[in-house]
Amino acid sequence: MKTPLQCLVTRLRLDDAATSPNLIARPRLALYLTDPDKPIETSEQLLQRLFGLTAAEARVLERLTAGLSVEEIAQGSGVSPATVRVQLKALFKKTNTRRQADLIQQVTTSPLWIARNHQAVGGSNAGEGRRLGV
Repeated sequence: MKTPLQCLVTRLRLDDAATSPNLIARPRLALYLTDPDKPIETSEQLLQRLFGLTAAEARVLERLTAGLSVEEIAQGSGVSPATVRVQLKALFKKTNTRRQADLIQQVTTSPLWIARNHQAVGGSNAGEGRRLGV
């Protein structure tokens, strides 16, 4: 028997300062469906698909998002800091960003990050997200 799909429902927040008056504006939801029977992709694999990155670029981006410096990433990867900087430049180009802070913001506001954070807390915050069997 096939395992039921899992569903994560989360409310999308509106930034009041950034929105103009809109008579049809309403609260919005995001719905994420996953199939527990399919292999789980790693964060690196998801970053590759989401942003069109190489495996090495995805590793750098994941580690930057975790708070590591260029030097720490280089040391942990067994490459030079210059190599990591080249990969960082490629990340900027592929994500249309110019600074590390903007790059990190791209990741932390992506569906990947939202789903990852809900999985970490079990999606149990009332009104914030719920994981349901479908």
